[in-house]
Amino acid sequence: MKASCTQENLIKAISAVDKIVASNANLPILGNILFYIDQRRLKVSATNLEIGINFWIGAKIEKIGAITIPARILINFVSQLPKRRVDIEVFKNTLNIKCENHKASINGLPAKDFPIIPKIEEKEQITIRSDVLKQALSQVVSSVALDETRPEIAGVLISLSNDKIKFVGTDSYRLAEKTIKFKSEQELSFILPSRTVHEVIRILDQTEKQVKITLGENQIMFQSGWMNLVSRLTQGQYPDYEQIIPNKFKSEIIVSRSDFESVIKTTSLFAGQTSDVKLKISKTGTKAQVEVSAESSDVGKNTSFVDCAIKGVGVSLVLNSKYLLDGLKNINSEKISLKLNNSGSPVMIGPYSSAKNAEIDYLYLIMPIKA
Repeated sequence: MKASCTQENLIKAISAVDKIVASNANLPILGNILFYIDQRRLKVSATNLEIGINFWIGAKIEKIGAITIPARILINFVSQLPKRRVDIEVFKNTLNIKCENHKASINGLPAKDFPIIPKIEEKEQITIRSDVLKQALSQVVSSVALDETRPEIAGVLISLSNDKIKFVGTDSYRLAEKTIKFKSEQELSFILPSRTVHEVIRILDQTEKQVKITLGENQIMFQSGWMNLVSRLTQGQYPDYEQIIPNKFKSEIIVSRSDFESVIKTTSLFAGQTSDVKLKISKTGTKAQVEVSAESSDVGKNTSFVDCAIKGVGVSLVLNSKYLLDGLKNINSEKISLKLNNSGSPVMIGPYSSAKNAEIDYLYLIMPIKA
């Protein structure tokens, strides 16, 4: 195996795959990155048996071949090289790397022992813009359950029907749903594990580049440019989350998103380990405001106010400030709407629109805490 490429392309490929490299005493080769050279390109690959990533770069090929190299030493060394031509050559199980005044030999393992990253047998395909997919996944993944005892909610539900794609995340305490318009006659639904979601967000460009999503039997592949990611899908039935979203509300609060977020952040400093903040929404004459307060024996107490508009009746309730901030950071509008019925019912938060019957593309549902 012998080839040459630029340092910029090589470090880009290694950085794209190295985050899924796993330490495994029973299978040490999982800590390695695969270099595979065919007649045209250099392929850089990594896998943790749940996710596999391949990244191809252009290279001047002199001799085909393959080897696996420990990921940590490889990325640490290549990242320090100057942005010049890099020559790589394999002799037995050693990778020799040369770049200007640098020359190294790194011990590797045979490529034949590296786990095969499966090729997806095509069943269904979706093509979507990279920036749209990246944003949609980013807006819901923080609501996914961290505990994998219920694997079906430790991932993001992606469903396609009625010319829409919905992305949903929940941990049973809060729920996020992002809807994007998507013309298609297909109807499909699957659960993407949260680890895979984070990897897709990390490696996708914030551009209009197209991403092709291919579904196979219990597996999925994302392809964009010279990169693809293959992952297992979560098996199981996602909860019927739509039944917990209220159809009607007694109260709606319209408030500046940035002002409300600032007040929640300030007050949460006094909430202690519980992260609980109390919201009291009231109206006196023509003035309406949200009073946000928190108190803990260790820190002290704080009360802050933010002006708002109220439709309906005032109400008091207690919310988890961390969950609340997670939802607010994913809403891009200047004003937000908080809809609720009483102190014990779910609060629905989303962008505010003055247009009647406006379609809302993002909603965030959070359960109050019993005082």
